[in-house]
Amino acid sequence: LGLLGGAVHVSTALDGFGLAAAALFANCALFLAGTLGLYTVVARGLGSCDALLLRTPQCLKGAQEKLAGNGCADCVFDACRLLLSILLHVVILTMFATSVVYFLTEDLCAADSFRTEMLLPANAQAAGVELPMEIGTEANIDLGGLAHDFTGIWWIRWAEDPIPLYSYMHSEVLVSLAGMYHRGNVSAGLTYPVPASAPTGRAGHWTYSNTLVGRVAMMVIAGKSPDNPLNFDLWNETHVFIHGGRDTPWTMDKINKDEWLRTITVEGGEDIRYTFTRVVHSDGTPHMDYFPALVRHMQGTKQRIFTSNSKICRICGVGLLGTCSRCASECLGP
Repeated sequence: LGLLGGAVHVSTALDGFGLAAAALFANCALFLAGTLGLYTVVARGLGSCDALLLRTPQCLKGAQEKLAGNGCADCVFDACRLLLSILLHVVILTMFATSVVYFLTEDLCAADSFRTEMLLPANAQAAGVELPMEIGTEANIDLGGLAHDFTGIWWIRWAEDPIPLYSYMHSEVLVSLAGMYHRGNVSAGLTYPVPASAPTGRAGHWTYSNTLVGRVAMMVIAGKSPDNPLNFDLWNETHVFIHGGRDTPWTMDKINKDEWLRTITVEGGEDIRYTFTRVVHSDGTPHMDYFPALVRHMQGTKQRIFTSNSKICRICGVGLLGTCSRCASECLGP
């Protein structure tokens, strides 16, 4: 029960104070149940096998004679059950502690959570909230008239998780290439390959989730400068090289106008791939096929995005105890 409750708690995004309190109460109940179970097994083990800790080593050495009281097999069984109960108790206690930390820091500073439906301007306007992501348009993307269309909002859609549960736990979800610009020589006429950059580290450009796994991913990214752009080499209309992989080549190959195959080459191993998929068009309307698929993929889990371009505020805001009062002093001073 402890493992099941903890798994559900970790993989499910908490929606507001009510569910957070309910999850915390459930973990408290599991913790108390685990404690009672542990004490029961301890009493059972010590009561059925005198001097358990002293006699168990004799059993493990394969002594042939029967010991006074219970037999060797009974003694080993009780000892193993005791140790297993202690291990499970530690696991439940860890989940309980994680639940408390997550409950106390659900509302982060320098970051905001939102439902996937709020990506659409019509829904955000109806709810009276600002758009959480900047949508790429022809007005804010300058590729010098090249045929590449990276407008809208794009989904990092994994076919297979690069590491276990990476996509299922929603480590990272969406990317906006708003602000992308070419770095070629316009006066001489743009010819391939054309270098380009996108400010994907800035606020409103990259989403994670408000699960614990997404929180950890944001903690890692918070240590990087928001001003570092993602750099590209546009080799032709269908092939793009992405800088950032160091010795590991990162590429994208066009499948159709709304999909690019993203490949991470792994030396001596199998390449890692996902489909870079447009889910929102430049005019703010949803893609008829891929936006509903994204909503189903999120399964009600909220997305989370950085709302500050301050590295200090980000580190404080998504830290384990990144309360708004503490982060205000970190970002603004006393």
